[in-house]
Amino acid sequence: MHAQRTTTPLERRALIAALSSPTHSLQRTRAGYVPAGLGANTRTSRTLQVETFTYRLVSRLERGYLVNFDDAGLPSRATLTEQGLQLARTLAAADAAKAGVA
Repeated sequence: MHAQRTTTPLERRALIAALSSPTHSLQRTRAGYVPAGLGANTRTSRTLQVETFTYRLVSRLERGYLVNFDDAGLPSRATLTEQGLQLARTLAAADAAKAGVA
């Protein structure tokens, strides 16, 4: 089980990004994985900055039972598991508390 202290900063950002998605998932695009609903086809009136996560990182989250792939052979979506959802909420709350102190 992942603990808050053993989560790398990049894993932390990926989990919080997945949490911010309406479906709590990361979707595969040409560039990598982004929060579902914020892919390359998203249209806005301004430039949208979205952090992209590599397959290697998302695969590491899957091996840690924090996300589930929709297809083991060629995954196009990684959805937070219950354990991943709990950890992402804990990390987001810790970030919010840290921001409130600063």
